Amino acid sequence: MIKNGKMTGTLTGGQAKDVLMLTNQFKSGVLQVPCEKVGNNKKHMIESIEVQTIKTKSKSILNSGKLKVKVDVKMSGNISELKCSKLETREDEVKFMRNVEQYMEKHLMKTIHLTQREKIDLLGIGNMLYRDHTKIWKKWKSDWDKRYSEADFEVRVSVKITNSLTTVEKPLYAK
Repeated sequence: MIKNGKMTGTLTGGQAKDVLMLTNQFKSGVLQVPCEKVGNNKKHMIESIEVQTIKTKSKSILNSGKLKVKVDVKMSGNISELKCSKLETREDEVKFMRNVEQYMEKHLMKTIHLTQREKIDLLGIGNMLYRDHTKIWKKWKSDWDKRYSEADFEVRVSVKITNSLTTVEKPLYAK
């Protein structure tokens, strides 16, 4: 991360992937999602989805001098590995998709909060504000770092599973 020509920090591979998703530049790849913890099961198992398409739209909303950004992420992909989920019924599939959506929303929000703590607009919200609300941008430009760090973000993710890519839609280790 570079601010005023100086490096201020680095992103992990996952955070860089999140920034690409949030700026609608992510093309395709594998998304790993941890299984829901059940009871005392301490094993940390991960399921994966092969992302085919992902479309992100962001919208800035101004309300009483406060900036709110709504981010809508629509993702479609194939299930490539199941470790703990069963997809025997439509309800199982819906539950799996909701788990992925919730995980992605939390994960993307963590990355957004990181950029806000560092006061670095990696998501291009300032450019969006300049395009949509030029007069306000001219007023806010001088203290944009502070305003960006205080902005409210709302992230919504919707997932569509197009294919399971597995011959049996059960976890690999299921008995």
